Amino acid sequence: MDGRLAVDLLSHFDARRSTSSASRVGAVLIFILLVSSPTGCRESGHSARGTVLFVDAASGRATIAVEEVPGILPATDAEFVVESAGVLEPAQVIEFSFIRAGTSLRLIDHSVVGRASADDGFVLVADRLLHADPGFPFSLRDQQGRRFGLDDVKDRVVLLDFIFTRCHGPCPAQTQNHVRVQRGLSQAARARTWFVSISIDPETDDEAALRDYAALHGADLSSWSFVTGPVDAVEAVVAGWQIGTEAAESGQIEHTLVSYLLDDRGRIVHRYRSTNPDPTVVRADIEALVAAIDKAPPGG
Repeated sequence: MDGRLAVDLLSHFDARRSTSSASRVGAVLIFILLVSSPTGCRESGHSARGTVLFVDAASGRATIAVEEVPGILPATDAEFVVESAGVLEPAQVIEFSFIRAGTSLRLIDHSVVGRASADDGFVLVADRLLHADPGFPFSLRDQQGRRFGLDDVKDRVVLLDFIFTRCHGPCPAQTQNHVRVQRGLSQAARARTWFVSISIDPETDDEAALRDYAALHGADLSSWSFVTGPVDAVEAVVAGWQIGTEAAESGQIEHTLVSYLLDDRGRIVHRYRSTNPDPTVVRADIEALVAAIDKAPPGG
């Protein structure tokens, strides 16, 4: 792939510094940058500068807001394969080298040259700066047929994902993990946390189907909303969060597997891409976020 084609691809999926973090994250998820075999680029590499937005140490990937690399990359949020993702932290400003093979990007070395601030779209949680932009708003219906949107759970921490009730594997596993998170929260954190699961299959998933699914998996509906709505409205929400979907020959729906943790202002501070995220990690993130919110001064 030549430089012009790579730029065209990245430009197509660039969120263009959208005010919605979900759009930015989704653009990165759609533009999946998988590990590839090294090419001749390894010897020369490309130099770049950017700000670390998200780090997924479990999958060895980091999302970086990259400044333009003329002829190679536009200014964009791009995902890089990182051999030791744990050495990176959100809010670090880094100068780095990377190689490209096809549509894969691999970070090969870096140095920290600065640090972003809360003014750059980060929030302080447990002595760490986390990238946080607003999630995509919506207005749909919950499992009881009541209108539901993020504004209905403002001032709550929200763990949000996308599922469909006919799913044979990943969705139930993800829901079961979130059930474990819900049950394991401290009393204080549970009182401040809401779970949201949005169906990507509104033609099948009416309110009754969602209630049955929730009961089957043991979700406590006192703090969990399973959400559906008209097809066009749901499609708009799925597109707004940039969740990729594709009908499979089996009749199943292949889709992006990602969960988002939002703070009490509806800003995304964590994302979990694994098909089987560790509920202990998610639970610890929620506890830390709730503690940080409780310590923050009013309006802070």
